Amino acid sequence: MANYILRAFVGIIAYVSISSAQECSGNAAICPNNQDGVSSTYLQCDSWAGTYITVNCPAGQVCFASPTKPNVISCAPPDTGSVPSAGECSTAYAKCADSGKSGTYYSCETWSGKFVNSECPTGLICYNRKNTPGVVDYRQYDDVGHVRGGWAGHVYLEIRANRQLDQIATRCIDMVCSQPEDGMQIAGSQMRAISSLHISLTRPFYLQEHQITVFMNALRRATDRCRAFTIGFGGLSTYVNERGDRGFVALDVDAGLDGLTDMLDRVDRVMEQMGKRRFFSRPRFHVSVVSADLLDGQMESAMDAVGVMLGTAMQEEILRLAATRIDTLECVFGDKRFSITLG
Repeated sequence: MANYILRAFVGIIAYVSISSAQECSGNAAICPNNQDGVSSTYLQCDSWAGTYITVNCPAGQVCFASPTKPNVISCAPPDTGSVPSAGECSTAYAKCADSGKSGTYYSCETWSGKFVNSECPTGLICYNRKNTPGVVDYRQYDDVGHVRGGWAGHVYLEIRANRQLDQIATRCIDMVCSQPEDGMQIAGSQMRAISSLHISLTRPFYLQEHQITVFMNALRRATDRCRAFTIGFGGLSTYVNERGDRGFVALDVDAGLDGLTDMLDRVDRVMEQMGKRRFFSRPRFHVSVVSADLLDGQMESAMDAVGVMLGTAMQEEILRLAATRIDTLECVFGDKRFSITLG
C-alpha cells in the first residue's frame, strides 16, 4: 500500500512539473531561460503532451541555441559557442584563431551556420594548411618564429660539393624547363640549385645566446665516440617544407643508414635535454639539391609530379654517384658556426 501511494505521488509531481512548463509542438528544443552555455540540461518538446521535458546534455557539455534556426539547440563543451567575429559559414570549414601560435581554431557548425571555438589536442598548435583553405593541421610548436634575443639553430651533416652532384642539380632543372608549360605545375624558373648541401638532423629551433655553449658542450659529449662513415644514394624524391611555401628535389640516402641513425639518436637526446623537439619520428635521410618556391595555389601534388618525372629519368645517374664520406657534424647559430670532427 505504501509503495502504491509513493508511486502515485511521484507520478503527480512529474505530471505537475511537465504540465506547468510552457507549451510546445513538434520537435522544438530550447535552452533553459534562453541562456547559452550555462545549463547542462535542455528542454525538449514532448509532442504527445504538448509541453517541454528536461533532458540532460552529455557529461561535461552545456546547451547552446542555434543563432539562425529557432527551436534548435546543440550540446557542446563550455566556451565553444558561436564566435560572431569569425563570420558565417555553410560547409565544413576550419581556420586557426592565430596560426602557429595558438591551439584554438574555429570550426564551422553547419547546422547553425556559425563558427564555434574548438581546441587542438593537448600540447599541439593549430596551423592553417597553406594551399588548402578551410583545412587546419595540429602540430607541435614549430619553434621557427622570431624569439626576442634568440639565435636560430640548425644541426646537420655537411656534404662536400662535387661535380657529380652539381650536374645532377643542373639536369633536374633543365628537365623541368624542357617540359610544356601546361604539362608541369611548377616552372623551371621557380627552381634553383642548392649550393650548401647537407643532411639535416634537427628542425629549425631557437636558443638564447647563453644557452649556445651549454648546447654545444652537450653535443660534443653525446657524439664523442662517433666515427666517420660513408653514405650512398639510391633514388630521388621530392619534399615540401612544413609551411608549404617551398619544395625540394632530393637524393635519398640508401647506404650508411646505421651511421646516420646513430648520429640522429645522439642529437635528439641533446635536443630533449634543451627542451626542444626531436627530429621527425620516421626520418627519410636525404640531401636536397634543388629548391622550388611554391606559389599560392600550388599543392604538394605539384612537387609529386616533378618527382615522378625526374625519378625515372635520373635513376641511372643517381646510382652511378660515388660514395660520400661524412666526417664532421656541423652546428650553426646565426653567424656562429661550430664543427665537431668525427673520429
